[in-house]
Amino acid sequence: MGPDGGILITMEQGTEWAVTNKLAPVKLRTEMPKKDSIPPQQPYATQEAYNRARAMPGTIFEVQYDQTHPLLYGYEGSALHVLRTTSVFLEPPSNPFAAPVRYTQHPLTAGYMNKIHAERIAGSAAVVVSAVESGRVILFSDNPNFRAFWFGTNRLFLNAVFFGNIISSSPARTE
Repeated sequence: MGPDGGILITMEQGTEWAVTNKLAPVKLRTEMPKKDSIPPQQPYATQEAYNRARAMPGTIFEVQYDQTHPLLYGYEGSALHVLRTTSVFLEPPSNPFAAPVRYTQHPLTAGYMNKIHAERIAGSAAVVVSAVESGRVILFSDNPNFRAFWFGTNRLFLNAVFFGNIISSSPARTE
């Protein structure tokens, strides 16, 4: 970010890339291997089916949100359903104001989710706003514009575009 700031908006694997390349001080919620567990050998021929079973092929989840946050302008209530197609998960930052949208503790509403993702998604951040110098990085773990199929979340993206510059830096500090 330059001295005049700016807004970087990322989605899905773009969010993963931004976090990995330290463009925002946010952490990914990664799969934690169980101690002393070595997965059994699997036949090579089954790898495609194995990988498909671990994917999220368009599953619907429930999130809770802070209606007072600029990204949620125009939303009513405190819960929303989101369409998810990736396995990018964000840790909620220590700043309680920096993650205005979070998955509920039991978020699966419709579709398939492999059990390995259940603990990772519960309570994770769906959206994190991070202040970097005088700019903002708005990270979406999902794509709120997915094929213009899921209209309930398009407003989140538009609010990020139009209101991202008015988000106060104090609530967006994630360090």
